[in-house]
This record gives sequence, C-alpha cells and structure tokens, in this order.
Amino acid sequence: MVMDKGMSIRQAEDMIDASGTLVDIVKIGFGTSYVTPRLKEKIKLYHKAGMRVYLGAPCSKPSLPGACSRTTRSCSSTWNWTPPR
Repeated sequence: MVMDKGMSIRQAEDMIDASGTLVDIVKIGFGTSYVTPRLKEKIKLYHKAGMRVYLGAPCSKPSLPGACSRTTRSCSSTWNWTPPR
C-alpha cells in the first residue's frame, strides 16, 4: 500500500516505474482527491498498473463539508469505486 499525498502525474508514473510491482493499493490521502488536478487521469494510471485506489479517511470528517461527499459520489460513479469500510 502506498499513500498518495498529492503526487503529480509524473511523480505517480515514477513511483509506478520504481516500485509498481510491489504496490497493490494506493490511498489518495488527506482529502487531496478534492483538489488534485487530473484526478481521473491519475486513477486510470494506477488502474493500468494493476493498483486499486481508494480515498483517505479525512473525507469522513467535517473539515470540508460536502466536498468529500461530492468526490466520493464522483469516484463511485466514474470508476465503480466503493469506499473502504
């Protein structure tokens, strides 16, 4: 498991190149999924590398009211993503 704390697409590509064979899950942490540009592209990149992606726990906290719930709904419909329990 790797935690993506706001990596750029290039950094994500480098991580996959360097250690992708060892990573099965990527956690998009700290609510960065709401502010990450090109999020769909990054998630597709992780999926292409055979990695599962999920959003981090801060989206269950009230720090960004409504923001994370919108992101969760978007991820659910776009990538058939289910939040971890």
